[in-house]
Amino acid sequence: APEHVSTTGVLHGFAFLLGVPGVLLAVTLLVAALWRLPSWRSARALLAGSAALVWTTLLVFGHSMSSAMVNHASGADFAVGWQNRAAVLAWVVWVAFLAGRVLAIGRLGTTTAGTGSTA
Repeated sequence: APEHVSTTGVLHGFAFLLGVPGVLLAVTLLVAALWRLPSWRSARALLAGSAALVWTTLLVFGHSMSSAMVNHASGADFAVGWQNRAAVLAWVVWVAFLAGRVLAIGRLGTTTAGTGSTA
């Protein structure tokens, strides 16, 4: 019931509504942009796979949350903690993959071809 919703709960829901679509939009736009770069050609499979992991875990989490809401209304208990943790882990994996690839590209760009020395 609306009278039982706390301010913290409202803010949590608002942050969720901003954060989740924001993450999905960022993943989608960054993958689309990086896909076109020749330096990312060799990493396209991992790029697409990590993005698919983010999307999949968030879809599973969303489905679990909607099921939990329906079941909670009927008095049933439904755990969604592991789905949330999987989604956060997918975000971390995606960011770590991107950061590692950016660092690797940076190192490749600063070496002189064939000598291994830095420019």
